[in-house]
Amino acid sequence: EVKLEDSIKLNDNYDELIKQYTEENFIRYKDVVIPVSLLCKINENDKIKILDNYKADYSLPTVCKQNYNLLFSAHKHSTVRNSQLVRLNGYEKSENGIVLKTGRTDFFKGLVTNRACDFEIENGLTVRKIFEYKKAFSDLEDSQMSNHLGINGFIFTSDGYLIFIKRNNKKSIAKNKLGNSYGFGLLAPAHGDIDADNSLEYVYGEIRKHVAKVLGTECETKMDNVALIRTATECGKPSFVVNVTLSLTRDELVEKMKNTYVEKLSQAKVISSKRAEKAADKLLSEYIFARREDVDISACDVFVIAGKKYASTPDSVAEFAICTGQFAERQKSQQYEQGNSRQQGN
Repeated sequence: EVKLEDSIKLNDNYDELIKQYTEENFIRYKDVVIPVSLLCKINENDKIKILDNYKADYSLPTVCKQNYNLLFSAHKHSTVRNSQLVRLNGYEKSENGIVLKTGRTDFFKGLVTNRACDFEIENGLTVRKIFEYKKAFSDLEDSQMSNHLGINGFIFTSDGYLIFIKRNNKKSIAKNKLGNSYGFGLLAPAHGDIDADNSLEYVYGEIRKHVAKVLGTECETKMDNVALIRTATECGKPSFVVNVTLSLTRDELVEKMKNTYVEKLSQAKVISSKRAEKAADKLLSEYIFARREDVDISACDVFVIAGKKYASTPDSVAEFAICTGQFAERQKSQQYEQGNSRQQGN
């Protein structure tokens, strides 16, 4: 039942999504079409500013309010906690850079819209069939989805290794899949708007906190803005993709992560030092370090790392393609035969 939860609330027939959203600018990796749409690439010199309005609070559509408990039940095997998040209401790109127009939503609103968009309400009716049934996603300005702004990407060590993380079965989506290095919904400030003049630093500060949490230790980091994307799986939910490069090599990072974890357990005096080291080794087994030349994609939801296949998600696969610069854009209205998102042998 836990295994089935993701496929009940989100359509994992990716060929079907690709065929539906023929007007979307889906990302391609070699011959694989990935149902993740590229809103815009971000160049090194692009300035990014957030124009935030904390009073612009998203309201659920009536059908989601009326069926709130039913839609929320789609996540009964997930561990979830509510928080106020930044919603992407729109964006503008010009020669001077990119402006993100944001407001407010909360995580639970996302759970009953974007993250339960294929959960059956009644007689085959779903959120996707009501609101996102056309050949392209609704514009962000018009979307009825919660659309909290995801901040996602890959962490690179200083000697060129990417970090992949095995997700557990308590996540709200992508249970037991191999994921990207980090991903989170951008938390709203406790009071007022995000300061427009320091908005990118606000995002980077949140990334640093999250990366430290993911790695279990703090490291010096360098950020590189990569792209804005929207995912078909979650009815066009947007994400800001940022590469994070650490000042440490892979071996230095692994040693630091292990020592920090052992030290925490030893200080808490919950187990012996020897058992703490074993626990640290088990924790580190959830991380996969790989050079980009050792990583390939055999389907829109499958990584191949050093010859071994790992089930993943289109979002993580697309972010790998974007973060490593190994992608092309699908031309809108271009048709693809069934099977292009899943290559043979998968």
